[in-house]
Amino acid sequence: MAPPGAMPPPGTVHPPAAAGGGKRAALGVIAVIAAIAVLLGGKAVSGAVRKEMRGGSSGSSGDTGVAVPDDPAPSPSASASATQRAAVVTSLPDYCKGLRGSLPAKVRGIEVDTITSSEERRSCQWKRLSAANGRNLDIVVNTNASGNPANALEEAREEFGSAWENAGDPEFHKGREKLTGLGDEAFASHQVSPIVKGPSQAAAKTYWLGGAQLFVRKGNVTIDITWTAADAYRTSGKVVRGTNLPYPTAKKQAVALATKILATLG
Repeated sequence: MAPPGAMPPPGTVHPPAAAGGGKRAALGVIAVIAAIAVLLGGKAVSGAVRKEMRGGSSGSSGDTGVAVPDDPAPSPSASASATQRAAVVTSLPDYCKGLRGSLPAKVRGIEVDTITSSEERRSCQWKRLSAANGRNLDIVVNTNASGNPANALEEAREEFGSAWENAGDPEFHKGREKLTGLGDEAFASHQVSPIVKGPSQAAAKTYWLGGAQLFVRKGNVTIDITWTAADAYRTSGKVVRGTNLPYPTAKKQAVALATKILATLG
């Protein structure tokens, strides 16, 4: 015996309708479905009404009046995935050369050190440490597609999250802030960090510099810019300190560089 409220199984025999009641029964079904359509905004059962007007399906069916759309649209997640795959950037121009005319004045004249350079990842550094001053501009642009391009967007998002977390380290940062209007997401942090330099470990000195770190993500591409500098160095033992580059100035110049890079991504 079926439990209370259960739908009858396919093939259940019902008492025949009274003579002349078949047409009235069909109209009654249509009226009920139309009423449901009004309650639901006419979205869920429009297919069922069309089916009933056509006299029902020629084949057997176990449905109970809930119609499947004739031409189901692709799911939003599937469409989003296709768009993301189509938008993946896998190659980059040579920013180490292309940014020469946009470099901050304090960096111009310093020879660039191309640490790593490939179509998938560009890394350039302009660095000079002397007894008078220090300069360090480090730019890394990464497609995050060196492994599986299908995972590049997820990798870029994870990189942004890790960089934001690291920017909260109070040892080398004096604050961080999210920025709007730059890529898909961006932040800047007030950075104060050292560079150790010397002919040997025993003779090495620690040069302190200050400025900004800027991290930007656009799609699967991440841009990491560290721009720190110091003037009027004074040496005390093995520690060299001076007047650091102001954070607002460093951030503004880093944003200008990132904007130029973003323009090449379309």
